[in-house]
Amino acid sequence: MAVVGCPVRVEPENGGQPIFQASVNGVKVCLFPSDRNQTIRLKAFDDGDVSATVLRPVRKSSPSSAFHLQGHVRRDETWRLHVPSRRSVWIETPNGKAIGIRGSR
Repeated sequence: MAVVGCPVRVEPENGGQPIFQASVNGVKVCLFPSDRNQTIRLKAFDDGDVSATVLRPVRKSSPSSAFHLQGHVRRDETWRLHVPSRRSVWIETPNGKAIGIRGSR
């Protein structure tokens, strides 16, 4: 599951697992299978700050259950949020930079 707050559209990468979403006051709650690798596109429709919190079950191979990412997006940018089933979450920005990834137990 991911909670995304920012001026972006959330959609699965080509052929990825479906993402079920609900929005409340501009914050999106996104549900997707946690037992498969997932790449989520965050497509900015305006400039603004982006933050995403990804929650998933605790596993021996990936002891963190919550990951937080943050940064600044520009209109028409596309970021890719990678949620591997057995590794740490990471994000790919248009310039190839990984941003503000923090894990917790």
